[in-house]
Amino acid sequence: MIKNFKLKEINKIYKDITLDFLSCLIFFTIIPIKIKPKKLADSIYTIPLVSLFIGALVTLPVILLSLFKQIDLLHSILIIISSSIISGCLHEDGLADFSDAFGGNTQKRRLEIMNDSNIGTYGTLAIVFSVLIRFILIFFLFSSQSISDVLLIIISVSVLSRTSMLYILSTLPAAKKTGLGKGAKQLNESKIFLSYIATIIITLFILVIFINLKVFIASIFALIAACLIVSFIAWKKIRGQTGDVCGAVQQVSEILIYLFICLVI
Repeated sequence: MIKNFKLKEINKIYKDITLDFLSCLIFFTIIPIKIKPKKLADSIYTIPLVSLFIGALVTLPVILLSLFKQIDLLHSILIIISSSIISGCLHEDGLADFSDAFGGNTQKRRLEIMNDSNIGTYGTLAIVFSVLIRFILIFFLFSSQSISDVLLIIISVSVLSRTSMLYILSTLPAAKKTGLGKGAKQLNESKIFLSYIATIIITLFILVIFINLKVFIASIFALIAACLIVSFIAWKKIRGQTGDVCGAVQQVSEILIYLFICLVI
């Protein structure tokens, strides 16, 4: 009886985590999954696993191309394109809206600008700079490191940069009464803590075992710096967080992590 009860409990936990994973995957990718997704606030704790899956998908085109020929320039372009397509440019859109908000004079006006579907000058420049800088940094890695090491770094950056959104959601109050930010109040602190632990374990395993400890430490410092910078700006400008702030911190984290890795590798 006790054994059957434990098996049922384990099975239920497995099903819950699977549903949460798929729900989170639906939100952060364009992958068509025919299920009724749960609220993002209830499933976002699975973001380290979702990010690991996304990172693996992003590297697939490069792996396939490398079977025939290794072209560093093309590999770098494929990484940028595949990551944007798989996520539906979700994070780039957030960065653009967040950057456009700098054109507002008041908190209310900045939030109105962020809600506007049109992209302004600041937003356009932010996307251009983000794509260009990431491309240069990834190209540097491909041209100086083995392809396997670079792909492992890309997967790790995917996990770390998306986990930064959890920090924003869990530390800043919602700036709007609607959207992703509002659901932050419903976040389970225990699950968020486990997400941080999962992120550390995943990246520690990938970077330390297959590359080196220095790269892992540099990545963590870059992640912390990105989170602090974006959270400070968000608090100063709009007194809280929104989904666009989460998109912005993912992009800034990705850039800084790649930059720090290029500096120490």
